Amino acid sequence: MRVVVTGKGGVGKTTVSGALCIALANSGMSVTAVDGDGNPNLALALRAGTPEELPAVANSVPPAADDSCGADRLTEASLLDGYAVNAAAGVQLVQTGRIERPSERCLCCGSHATAREVLAALPGEDDHVVVADLEAGLNDLLWVRPQPDDMVIVVTDASRKSLEVARLSMNVSRELGVERIRVVANKVRSDERALIAAAFTDSEVLQLAYDPELEGASPDARRPSDIAKLADIVTRNTT
Repeated sequence: MRVVVTGKGGVGKTTVSGALCIALANSGMSVTAVDGDGNPNLALALRAGTPEELPAVANSVPPAADDSCGADRLTEASLLDGYAVNAAAGVQLVQTGRIERPSERCLCCGSHATAREVLAALPGEDDHVVVADLEAGLNDLLWVRPQPDDMVIVVTDASRKSLEVARLSMNVSRELGVERIRVVANKVRSDERALIAAAFTDSEVLQLAYDPELEGASPDARRPSDIAKLADIVTRNTT
């Protein structure tokens, strides 16, 4: 299956994505992580090296003959053989990368279109999960267009702006026909729990408590119970 992770910038989306990948891999699943952000950081979260050291799809795949968006240039085999690198817990990481060579005729074919092509080429299977960490905000979600059988995980914190972005992300996902939408509320303080619950009365929400000792720590440094809950969000919804 495919899991798309979205949310406002600064809420810990990449940390949650990394923790989810590690949790799923530790549960015995095959995991491919896709860093769909034009400013990639998932490699650091997954201890796969620095983003600059890794191959980037956007700057390696030649443009389509007509420079059209969404051209069928990628296959699952070409992605995994040519761009996947080994990361923590056996996760394979594919990085769309910074756009250093934009098309002269179609500037919209930047990281958004590349992320869509990469995700389309990685269908995922019952025992193989593709986790895509999208660029913050709504643009990448609109470009990638998750399919009805995908899962969307919306990451938020308790700030008003991030809650609004989360609500909009959920609405967009529903309009695209996605039924499996889950909310991960990150860095939640004890006095914010009721606010989070009230904001998502019609959705399943996993609240991860704020812990100052985990600021800047690697994703697998989270509490084991939190990591197990992240994996459970996906594994019990694979059928």
